[in-house]
Amino acid sequence: MHKEGINKHEAINKAEAMITGHVPEHRHPATGEKTMFLLRMFTYFKNGMHSRKPGQDYVRFRNLDFKKLEIGYNAGQFHHGTRKDETLIRQCIECGLLIDGGLT
Repeated sequence: MHKEGINKHEAINKAEAMITGHVPEHRHPATGEKTMFLLRMFTYFKNGMHSRKPGQDYVRFRNLDFKKLEIGYNAGQFHHGTRKDETLIRQCIECGLLIDGGLT
C-alpha cells in the first residue's frame, strides 16, 4: 500500500491478484474527492499511531493493540507549522475533522 501509493482496498486487490493469478471483479469503494481526502487523512493519523509514544501508551492503557487495530493518533500538529495550508484546513472543516472557531 505504502510502496505503491494506493489505498488499502486497492492493495488487498493487488495482493489477491498476485497470489491467485486472477484479477478480482470491480469492487471499488467510492472514489469521490471527499472520500480520497479522508483516506489520505486517515493514513496520516494511522501512521501517527505507529510513530508516537503518547498514542501508543493511551491505547495500551485501554488494553488495545494498535498493531491489530486500524486506529489513528493526532498529536494536534497536522495543521500547524509547515502543514498550515489553507486548502488542507478548508478540506478538514468541510469533512468535519476541524471546527471553524472563527479564529485566524
